[in-house]
Amino acid sequence: MNLRALVAVALVVSLYVLVVRVPSQVNALGPIAGCTTSLPAASAGSVQVSFDSVSLFQFYPESCSFNVVAKTMSPGLSITQLSWQFGDGASLDVPYCCQSHVSEVRYHAYAQPGMYTVSVMVVDNVGNVGYTNVIVNW
Repeated sequence: MNLRALVAVALVVSLYVLVVRVPSQVNALGPIAGCTTSLPAASAGSVQVSFDSVSLFQFYPESCSFNVVAKTMSPGLSITQLSWQFGDGASLDVPYCCQSHVSEVRYHAYAQPGMYTVSVMVVDNVGNVGYTNVIVNW
């Protein structure tokens, strides 16, 4: 391989590293630039729900990723819906069927910097509700 080809390969690899970056995770141990928060405790009751992680997703458009974990606490019950509120007026209802444990990741891009309360409500097949929220400073 000649020097020109080697430089071209190095340039492509460098560009790849700059453009395709793995999201940085935020947890209760410390924030990152972009999406900073601390994770709250799980809700109690018949349906338990908690944020597992909040991360800055650095592909265009730069956004926050939210990983939520929910589970029913009573045998035989299943989760039927997750309802997301992203704090900027955006919302999303996600139907589920026949699962007692759900782990879901959602991405949301905010139009402008600010502090947003992101909340998730989980409903099971008999109407029990679990709820949690997290404050994001973007």
